[in-house]
This record gives sequence, C-alpha cells and structure tokens, in this order.
Amino acid sequence: MLRKYLLQEFERRTHANPKYSLRAFARDLEIHSGTLSSILNERRAVGSKVLAHIMKKLPLSAMEKKRLFSEIITPPSNEAEVAPPLMLDEDVLSIIQDWEHYAILAYLQLRKAKHAPGDIAKALGLQQAKVLRALSNLENVNLIERQGHNFKVTQKSLATSRGIPSPALREAHLQYIDKAKSALSEFSVEERDITGRTMVVSSKNLPKAKELIRQFRHDLSELLEQGEADDVYRLNIQLFPLTHKSPLENLK
Repeated sequence: MLRKYLLQEFERRTHANPKYSLRAFARDLEIHSGTLSSILNERRAVGSKVLAHIMKKLPLSAMEKKRLFSEIITPPSNEAEVAPPLMLDEDVLSIIQDWEHYAILAYLQLRKAKHAPGDIAKALGLQQAKVLRALSNLENVNLIERQGHNFKVTQKSLATSRGIPSPALREAHLQYIDKAKSALSEFSVEERDITGRTMVVSSKNLPKAKELIRQFRHDLSELLEQGEADDVYRLNIQLFPLTHKSPLENLK
C-alpha cells in the first residue's frame, strides 16, 4: 500500500508540474533518492521509523495511516496475498468505456452466475448483441479468458490514473450517472440509496475530501464483499460545485 500511495502522490505532483522528478520527490519526502527508488521497485522492506517519517509527508487521513502502518509493520498472516490492481491505460479504457464491460466483469465473479451470453444479458438487462460485443472486447484486452463454455476474470482489481483527463472515463461516468437516474424508478428504496447534500465549502479542503471519498469507497467495498456475493451493484459518489468561477477547462 505504501508503494501505491507514493505513486499516486508522485503522479499528482507531476501532473501539477511536469518537470517534477523522482529526485525532487525524494527531497520533499526528506529521504534518499535511492531509498525511494528501492521502495517503489519493491526491492526494500520498510521499517517502522522510515514508514512513520514518510507518512508525515504524505496527505493521508488518520484511517489511512493506521491501515498502512498495521499492514506493513504487522501484515496479516492467515490471509492470501492480494494481487495489486491492474492499471488500465487510455487505449484499453477506450475499448471498454461502456458501462456494460465493468458490469460483466463483476457479474462473472459471482459464484453461481451463468456464463451463457443470453443469461448475462438477462441478468444485466442488456441486448445479447451488446453482451457478445463486450465479451469480445474484454477478451481482446485480456481481462477475461475462456475456460470451456465459461469465462474467467483474469484481474479482479482494476485501477485508473487520477487527476488526468480521460475521454473514456468521462464517457463511462456519464453512462453511470444515467444508470443512477434510471435506478430511481426501476428499484425500490430498499434496493437503492440515493441521497445528497448541498453545502458551503472551503476549496482548500477538496484534496482531503477526495481522499476521504476514496477511503470510503475502499471500506464500503470491503464490507459489501464479505460473505458470498450474489448481486452486482454500482457505487456513484458525486461531489461537484454549483457555483461557476471560471470557464470549463480540463474536463475529466
């Protein structure tokens, strides 16, 4: 997890300043550049003193710091090692930008799911032609593989870059917002939870707010995945300004 947080923070800083280097990042973290390189390349174990020092320099919530420290210093002994998420580049995202690709990936992980295209179409409310196209796309980008008459998901955890404009992600978000609108009339209040809050904010706290949202997504996912999965859900969290202070730029 430390490597993930370091890479995310380095990506955020290079997006703000394209000339920002790994050496500059090490300088700002107040550690040797060789130490940082070894951590990022997973060639060095991180001790408690180094971890505590680095955590002070990263914009982490108290909960993130607690989890990071417990997982690195006292890693769980009985749990299988979890593979890191696969980072999807823009070429792959452009192929699987439609919402049904992600829904099918999740559906195929249900233990009792029927894998025939007609069954997938019925479960997700799709036309069979769309399912066939999506399955072909997912197979072409190696996110699923055939095993007889069934499909196996090759990577359960996926990730995308943060803070970088992506036309494919923007299209996916638009489609999911439309799905959320439809859910208001298609599902009962027992099956859905769509709420909102309008507030005044201090803009300087937005980075911290985004981190809290990211942590909430992670925690909620862990909660809902406990036990045997029997359904596919989508979580949308929308935080956006209602006041316009400048023209639209760098749409993401």
